[in-house]
Amino acid sequence: MGKLIHVPNELIHPYFFPILKIEWEEEQSLNQQYPFHHEIAYYSEIPYIRPWETPEKSILILLTEWKSVKVELEQSISRGEKGKILTLMKRAIILLFEFLFWTNKTPVLFPMGTIHELKIKPMNCQERIEFILSKPSLYHAFVQLSELFNEQEKHFMKAQVLAKKIRE
Repeated sequence: MGKLIHVPNELIHPYFFPILKIEWEEEQSLNQQYPFHHEIAYYSEIPYIRPWETPEKSILILLTEWKSVKVELEQSISRGEKGKILTLMKRAIILLFEFLFWTNKTPVLFPMGTIHELKIKPMNCQERIEFILSKPSLYHAFVQLSELFNEQEKHFMKAQVLAKKIRE
């Protein structure tokens, strides 16, 4: 049995945390029960992994997970499985937020306006995410989400190449 903690103010968003108290399991290496578990620990001052400090490693893991979720989403969309689509879209949106913020070497942070402050991001990123969050079950939301992942991946790879050139 874990301890009950408040969702940190930095992560409060009704789409991800309709309930503001969660049970935190200290023993788990990855507390996947809640979104943004790395950030929950960070903002709650619980010692834990900080994947945004090593995006060159963590981003590859995120992209692998995204590709797996994307395949499941495509299958669920073709079958018209609305409930499953919403569950998978929520997981994919969480991955997108982690991808955006970790690429910028920072933990996920709300409100949505903080996206404007990120240096590495797709064009009109915040507006596009707001559309996805407003209608996550629409096919167009899935298309937009996929495009954001593709664009962010290109931006990330470009930033990695530039950082490598600077080090040389």
